[in-house]
Order: sequence, then structure tokens, then C-alpha cells
Amino acid sequence: MSYSNRADEIALIDLFLGLLKRWKFIALTGLIGLASAFLMVVEKEPQYKISISLAPPTNSDIQSFLTTSSLSQQPVVWAGSTSPWTPYVSPPSKIDADAVYRAFEYNLISDVMQSRYLQQHENVPMLEFTKSGRTITIFAYSKDPDRELNLIHGYVAYASKQTIDIFAKHLADDITNRIIVGRYAENSLVRIFLKEQSDRIALLEEALEIAKNAGVVERLEKTYSSINNTPLYFRGTKFLQAEIDALQQRSKPDAYLHVSQLREIQEWVRMLGDIKIDTTKIRVAKPGSPEIVEIRRDITRTLALGLLGGILLSIAIIFFTILLKQRTES
Repeated sequence: MSYSNRADEIALIDLFLGLLKRWKFIALTGLIGLASAFLMVVEKEPQYKISISLAPPTNSDIQSFLTTSSLSQQPVVWAGSTSPWTPYVSPPSKIDADAVYRAFEYNLISDVMQSRYLQQHENVPMLEFTKSGRTITIFAYSKDPDRELNLIHGYVAYASKQTIDIFAKHLADDITNRIIVGRYAENSLVRIFLKEQSDRIALLEEALEIAKNAGVVERLEKTYSSINNTPLYFRGTKFLQAEIDALQQRSKPDAYLHVSQLREIQEWVRMLGDIKIDTTKIRVAKPGSPEIVEIRRDITRTLALGLLGGILLSIAIIFFTILLKQRTES
């Protein structure tokens, strides 16, 4: 056992002496490692962090949506009233800057939307997001900051357009539905007006027949002025026939002269049809100034690792050389 330990001590001494004899080789490999690290630092392209912060919009930024939403309210004359000709119309959905920004935020961070956008570009990194309060920051790492900055601006514009299109379609569908309801109410009122005229004519024709049979030609109301609910045939055949002729001359356009609510509804439907949603001036977020920061590389650490790597490599080579030599001699 003592002999084996003595052999080990000799091996360690041989290794130490071998390292001393080959110090030039160690120094050379260390310099090679240092030079390799230096070349790596010099030739490696710089990396940049590109970021843009987005703040919520104000009501003035979505004014077109607010104006359209307010215009689509029902006329005061019949809003909220219950009648046979008024279908229920729910109030317009509340649209404000906060609701628009929440929808934009959801679209912006959606993996599906980001994938759709990035499919149109090649060799681009995925975007990353952070949020502080209501402010969203988009950032990415790239060796080409200008290209990546254009990519981020393009994605913000893409997510903004998707959000604007969703709200514009919702408002357009709501307006279309209200026009349908308004026209239904308008047609219902016209039908009710014409039905009332028809019922009135039938009642007068019945009274006319009675008046003819009773020989009542002139009005009899004065004779029976004390009687409540004077029968229609007391008016005489001349008066009854004149009223029947006048009612029979009435048609659909006359309804708009005698029913004031029809004119209100007609004007409201016309106004809804004239509404144009201008999406060109809408902003769903306020982008700040972009920031481009070069990621600083730790040159000292890289060079030190290169030097250390070269020295350790030379020591390993010397160790295996001595070990191989001892085994060969034994």
C-alpha cells in the first residue's frame, strides 16, 4: 500500500515538473484562447433592445365612435315606450376610450394575432410585452434595430386596425338593426292608421244605410241635443256620405300628415342612413417615442474566459501526455 502511495506522489511530481517544463506551451495556448475570445468580441454583431410604450387613448381620439353611438339613440318620442308598433331596441353598447383600449390590449397580446402578422415576415423574433399601470411596452431583441422597429410599428398598426374594424362593424350592425326596427315601426303605424280609416268607413257606411232607411237626409243633432252619444245616422245621409268620400280618398302618404310620430321615426331612420363612420381619425392607443438600446457585452469577462479556457486545455493535454507516457513505460 505504501508503495502505491509513493507511486502516486511521484506521478503528481512528474505532472508538476511536466507543467513547468512546458510553460511555453501553456502560455501559447492561453494566448490562442485569448486571441480567439478577442476575435469573437470584435466580429460579433452588436445586439439591440428595441421598445415602444403605448398609452391609452382619450375620448377625442375615438370621437367618431362616440358620435356614431350617440346618434343611434332612439327618438325621445318613442324611446322606451311600449306600444303595439314599437319593437324593443336595446340601448347602444357603451363605447368609451377605456373599452376601446381594453379591446386593443387583448388583440395586441394575442398569440394568434401576432402569429398571423409575423407569418408575413421571415426570420423575425417574437415580440414581448410588459405592462405598467395602463401603459403597455412592446420590446424585441435584434441585430437590425431599424427593421425590428418597423416591424413593431407595423404590428401596432395591424392590431389597431383589427380593433377599429371590430368596433366599426359592431356600430354598423347596430345602426342597421335600428333602421330595420324603425322601418318596422313606421310600417306598423301606417297599417294601424289605414286600419283605423277602414274601420271608420265601415262604421259610417252602416250609419249611412240606417239614415237612408230612416229618411234622415239632414243633421238631427240639434233636435236631440240633450241626448248623449248621438247615433251617427242622426248626422244625415249628406254628411255621412261626404265623410265616407273623404276617408276613402286617404292613402298611405296621408298617414304622415295625421300621425306626428311617423314623421319623427321617418326622420330618425333617414338620419341613421346618413351616418358615416370615419375610422381614419381614430386612434386606439398613443405610441411614445421608440427606444433603441445596445446591449453591452462584458468584454473583460469574455477575454478572461478565453484565456482560462486556453490554459485549462493545455494542462489537460500535458496531463494526458504524461499519463500515457507512464503507462507505456510501465
